[in-house]
Amino acid sequence: MNPAFAPKNPEARLYRLKEEIGEVMIEAGAVLHALGKAGRFGMDSRPPTGGQTNRSAALDALARLRIEMDDLQGAMIAVEGDLLDEMVP
Repeated sequence: MNPAFAPKNPEARLYRLKEEIGEVMIEAGAVLHALGKAGRFGMDSRPPTGGQTNRSAALDALARLRIEMDDLQGAMIAVEGDLLDEMVP
């Protein structure tokens, strides 16, 4: 995430964490969908209308998941920092 757009307060960082968890779940679903298609029709199969192979679709879905997981990790670090700051008297 661009630091200029990073949430500036704990409530906003918590909201971002929940949003990033949702994004990871969406992309994980896309990976499962792509791998399921590949398992049913073969990795190098294409849709009848053309387009990318199931292998390529699975790789694209995995790449998007990796990006979202990186964003989630950043959000987790920010919220953990907030939680630790609240513990210090």
